[in-house]
Amino acid sequence: MESFETFTAITKNGNVLFASGCLIHACTHLESAVAIDLGNNTIHAAIYNDEKTTRFFNERGRKSPKPLAAWAKNLNNLKGNKP
Repeated sequence: MESFETFTAITKNGNVLFASGCLIHACTHLESAVAIDLGNNTIHAAIYNDEKTTRFFNERGRKSPKPLAAWAKNLNNLKGNKP
C-alpha cells in the first residue's frame, strides 16, 4: 500500500482499466500498478522497485495487459538511464 501513497487517475485503454501509484517522494523508485481486464474478467498487478526485478501478479496465469506491461517497460527504461 505504501507504493500507492500518490496515485494516478484510473484510465481505460480498450477493455483494460489501469491505475498506478508511487511512494511519496520516491516515484520511479518504488511504484505499483493495477489493471483490470474487462474482456476476460481478470485482475493484474505489478510492483516496481528500482533495486529489484519487477514483480507481476496475474490472475489465472493470464498475460499482463498491454498498459501494465508498458508501464513496467517505461520504468525499467528509466532505470537504465540513472547514473
